[in-house]
Amino acid sequence: MKRVKLLTREEECERIVEGHGPSDFERISEALDRQFRTIHNRAQLILGICGVLISASVVVTAGRLIGHRPEYRHRHTASILLVAAGILEIAAAAVVVGGVLNIRWSTRQPGDDLRQWVLSNLSHRDRKTLAYRVSTLLLLLSMISYQIAIAIAMLQL
Repeated sequence: MKRVKLLTREEECERIVEGHGPSDFERISEALDRQFRTIHNRAQLILGICGVLISASVVVTAGRLIGHRPEYRHRHTASILLVAAGILEIAAAAVVVGGVLNIRWSTRQPGDDLRQWVLSNLSHRDRKTLAYRVSTLLLLLSMISYQIAIAIAMLQL
């Protein structure tokens, strides 16, 4: 399988400026806005999943506290995993809110000319993309921790 070489940020900038025309700020701005909209929509999905998992963690914890289920083997391990899952969920939500859903208007991005402005926006987009990926990883680790904790508890039934 042949590995695809991704464009550098500078090459991507050149492609955008040449493809839309070096004087068509509006079309370039719209193209960049679509990219930001995509990452924001996906970030909102991650945030929604975080909310569901946080709610599930609260229900499981409250049920455990209220139900006073008898002791079982590996209870401490399952409890640590549930706490870790909760921390990871909150961290994922914090990263997605602070790193992706924060608002910075593209028209306020620095740049002395069109190319520099596009590069500035691409850099900003790439930072948001990295934050999105980190939040996704944290969310997946949370799901794994949660599932292992539940599996430990279920195996004791």
